[in-house]
Amino acid sequence: MACRLSLIFAFLCLTLVACHAALSPQEVYWNSVFPQTPMPKTLSALVQPAAKNFIRYKKVDDGQTQDIDVAADNQLLVWRGHVAIDDDAAADNQLLVWRGHVAIDDDDAAADNQLLVWRGHVAIHDDAAADNQLLVWRAHVANDDVDARNLLRKDPSRVLVFLEKDVHPGKTMKYSLIRSLPKSATFLPRNTAESIPFSSSKLLEILIQFSVQPKSVEANAMTEAILKCEVPAMRGEAKYCATSLESMIDFVTSRLGRNIRAISTEVEEGATHVQNYTIYHGVKKLTDKKVITCHRLRYPYVVFYCHELENTSIYMVPLKGADGTNAKAITTCHEDTSEWDPKSFVLQLLKVKPGTDPVCHFLSESDVVWVSNHGTYKPA
Repeated sequence: MACRLSLIFAFLCLTLVACHAALSPQEVYWNSVFPQTPMPKTLSALVQPAAKNFIRYKKVDDGQTQDIDVAADNQLLVWRGHVAIDDDAAADNQLLVWRGHVAIDDDDAAADNQLLVWRGHVAIHDDAAADNQLLVWRAHVANDDVDARNLLRKDPSRVLVFLEKDVHPGKTMKYSLIRSLPKSATFLPRNTAESIPFSSSKLLEILIQFSVQPKSVEANAMTEAILKCEVPAMRGEAKYCATSLESMIDFVTSRLGRNIRAISTEVEEGATHVQNYTIYHGVKKLTDKKVITCHRLRYPYVVFYCHELENTSIYMVPLKGADGTNAKAITTCHEDTSEWDPKSFVLQLLKVKPGTDPVCHFLSESDVVWVSNHGTYKPA
C-alpha cells in the first residue's frame, strides 16, 4: 500500500512539473502573485507561448519585408548598412549610428554619447545625455491634442471626451472602443525586456535594434511612447511604464496590495470600430476610488503606461452599438482637473474650466484598470 501511494505521489509530482514547465514565465509569475485569480483575456492574449520565448524583429532587404524570430538572449538583430547580422552588438557597443540620413559605422558611439537623438521630430547632435540637457517632450499632452484635432477634423461628430453628467441611460455618442495596435506584439519576459534599452538617450540604439528607419511612422510612434514615459508625474499622480507583465504586477501590487483584480472594456466580436453607442440602463459606479489605469502604447513589444490618479471615479457602462453589438465600457472620470492647462484642447472642446466639471472618457478594450477586490459597484 505504501509503495502504491509513493507511486501515485511521484506521478502527481511529475504531472505538476510538466504543467509548470508548459507555462510561460509571465504565467508562472502571475500564478505566484494571484494564485486564485485567472489572468484576464486582455492580458493573457498578450503573453507569448512558453515554447516561443523570442523577440520578433523586422528585416528589410531589397525592398522585401520579413519577420525574424531572434532568441531572447541579448543576441539582438542589428542593422548595419542594409545587412542584418546577429551578434551581441549591444554588449560591444558596435552600433551603427544613424546621423542625418547617412549610415556610418561608429564604434562605441553609445559610450561617447555622440548620438543623433530624435527629440520631438527635431534631430539634434550633442552630448545631451552626458550634460542632462535632455529635450524632454513635456508637450505629450499637446501631441495628444494634435491627435484629437486630427480625429475631429476627419469626423467632427466623433466624441473623444464627455462630462460626468452625460453618463446616463439614453445618451448617444459616436465613439471607438477598439484601437488599432500591432497584433503580433506580445509581452517580453522581464529579463529580456530589461536587457533592451528604453530611454530617449538610447533612442537611436533602439531604432537600430528593431531595424526601424528614423522619421518613419513606426519610429515616431516609438519616440512618442518613450517620451510619454519620461514626462514627470503630475501632482497627486503615481506613474510607471511597464515593459513586461511582471513589472506591471510589481507596480500595481506595490500601490494597491495583492487583493486586487484587473478589469477591461468588453466589446462584442465583430463590432464596428467607430459607431454610435447608446448608454443602456445598468450604469454602475465603483465605490473604491483608489485605482490604477494602464494604457497600452504603440511599441514593437507590449508596453503599458500605468498611472494612479487621485479623485478618479470608475463606471461600468453598458452600451448598445448602432450595428447591434453590445459592449461594457470601463469609464474613467477625472474629478479634479484643477492642474490641467486651461488652454488644453480637451477643456476647450467641452467648454469648461480647470477644477470645475469632471471630465470622462471610455477606455478601449486594450486598456486595463486595476481595482481592489473590496471595491463594489453601486447603481449610478
